Amino acid sequence: MIATTTKQFNQTPRYRKPVVEASLDVKETVYSAPPLDLSFRNLSSFDQLGTVKECEPRENGGKKMKKNDQGKFCTTAVKLNNNHIDNWAGFEELINKVIANPEDLNWIDLSFNALTKIDDVILKYPSVKILYLHGNEIENLGEVDKLIHLPNLKSVALHGNPIEQEKRYRAYMLTSLPQIRTMDLCTITKADRVTASVMNDLHRLKNRKKRKPRDRSVDNEGEA
Repeated sequence: MIATTTKQFNQTPRYRKPVVEASLDVKETVYSAPPLDLSFRNLSSFDQLGTVKECEPRENGGKKMKKNDQGKFCTTAVKLNNNHIDNWAGFEELINKVIANPEDLNWIDLSFNALTKIDDVILKYPSVKILYLHGNEIENLGEVDKLIHLPNLKSVALHGNPIEQEKRYRAYMLTSLPQIRTMDLCTITKADRVTASVMNDLHRLKNRKKRKPRDRSVDNEGEA
């Protein structure tokens, strides 16, 4: 009988530098420093965090996050999940105020808030690879189109929004965002892509049939 120890199971490694998200189909470095954790702050807007001091995150194992000479946090990931934020006003100002290099931001977690749309401000961060927006109030499936312009996006989560109830939700996401490798925290397979493509083709065909050609006899009667 082979002896086993508890060490062999359920090992969760401590924070290491860098970290690679295993679910992505390519080796993509997610972040090289702990994320700025501003979750569970009972925030209703980004403007409530007016200073870097107010953005001091909870200590991670008793360690404080590194800052640059200007007092900004040296990280490429920010967590603002589990708050009550319902609009994007002040997001850019907050990021520029507290993150040392905003252009390198590659992981944004805004899950479990009350956002109703995906704002164009997200396009100011083209390095974003991971975007969590699940558990919000986004209703319009067309909002997904804005993410097409994030060339480095690999993982996106939008489940738990009203758009998830749309019949075409999954197919629309997969065909609109060919660059992503994981969706709603699940790895995308080739079979998923094929199914999504077929569903979109059927949807277009159905819409084509609905557009019946105008009855010429009605036009002739009008001319008479």
